[in-house]
Amino acid sequence: MRNILLAIFLVFMPFVARAGGENVSQDSLFWPTSGVGDGNASGYTSDQWAWLNRMLWIDDPTAGGVALNYLGTLTVTNPAGRTLRVAPGGAIVYGFPYQSTADVDFTLTLPVINTTGWRIVLRADWATQTVRVVLLESADGVAAIPAVTQAAGVTWEIPIASGTITVAPAIEISHARTYFNPGIRIDEDHIADRTRHFWVSPNAGWNITDGTVIVRDTDLGLAFPDLKLSAIYAWFEIPQDYVSDMTITAVIQPKTTSANIYSQILAKFATCGEVYNTHSLIPGFGAVAVTGDIYNCIDALALTGVAVGDFVTVTWSRSGLNALDTTGQDLYFFGFYVSYIADM
Repeated sequence: MRNILLAIFLVFMPFVARAGGENVSQDSLFWPTSGVGDGNASGYTSDQWAWLNRMLWIDDPTAGGVALNYLGTLTVTNPAGRTLRVAPGGAIVYGFPYQSTADVDFTLTLPVINTTGWRIVLRADWATQTVRVVLLESADGVAAIPAVTQAAGVTWEIPIASGTITVAPAIEISHARTYFNPGIRIDEDHIADRTRHFWVSPNAGWNITDGTVIVRDTDLGLAFPDLKLSAIYAWFEIPQDYVSDMTITAVIQPKTTSANIYSQILAKFATCGEVYNTHSLIPGFGAVAVTGDIYNCIDALALTGVAVGDFVTVTWSRSGLNALDTTGQDLYFFGFYVSYIADM
C-alpha cells in the first residue's frame, strides 16, 4: 500500500508544483505548452503572470504601482459634499493588472463624535479574483488612517489616497500613489543625458568701496573695477525636475591680463514660510587664476541641501583691494551658469 501511494505522489508531484507557479523553486516562461520542462501542457498560470508583472514593473509591491499619466491617474478628489471620487486609471497590484475607465464614487460616513480617518486603496482579492478600488473608514472619532492589508494569496492592498473628515463636514485629502518603478538599472553608457543647464543673468552690481552702482556700458558685461570691493546679485528657483548635483559657476572675462583675482561665490536659499537666509553656503574668498581675454568659468559652488521650489539668491564678489588680486585691471562679469541632474 505504501509503495502504491508513493508511486501516485511521484506521478502527480510535477503537476502540483507547476500548478502553483511560485511553488516551484525555479521557473521560466514562455515555452511551447508541450508538457516538456517549464512548458506546462495546461498553459501558464495566473501566478506565473503575476510574478512576471511584479518582477518587471514593481520594485516595491507594498506601495506600487499606479500607471503614471494613464487616463486620470486614479486621482482622488472631493467634488461635493462627502463624496470621494477616484478618476479613471490603471495599476498593477501584486502583479495583477487593473484598469478603470470611469469615475468611481464613494460617500464618506458623516462622523458624530469627532474627526475620522479614511483611506482609499486598490485591493487584490484572491477569493473574488478581482482588483477593485475600496474605501476604508476608521471608527467614528478615530482620526488615525486605517491600515492597509497585505497578505499575499489572500488580500493585498496598495494605498491610493487618505485623509480625514470632520463633523462639519470638512474633508482633507493626501495623495499616496506610488507609480510603476521597474526593478532595472540602466548603465551610464545607455542612460539618457540627465544633465540640465540654465543661465542666470545678473542684476546691477554694486561697487561697495565707493557706494556706487556698476552699470553695463558694453556688450562684454558688467565692469568690475580693480582696487575695489564689488558684488553682483541674482535670483532663481530650483526647477521642478531637480534631483541632485546642482553647481553654480561665475562667468567672467579679464580684459587682457592673465593673473589671479580674489573672489568668492555664495548662495542663500529658502522656501515659502522660511526666512530669507535660512540656509547659506559661504565658502569664503580665495585667489583664482584667470586667463585674459577669454571666458573664465570660476568659483564653482555646489548647492547642497536645496530642494525643488527653493528660492536661491546667489552673489559673486571680487575684492580687488586684496594683495592676492594681481590682475591690475578691471574685468567683466557675464552671469551665472547653473547645472544639475534632472529626473527622467
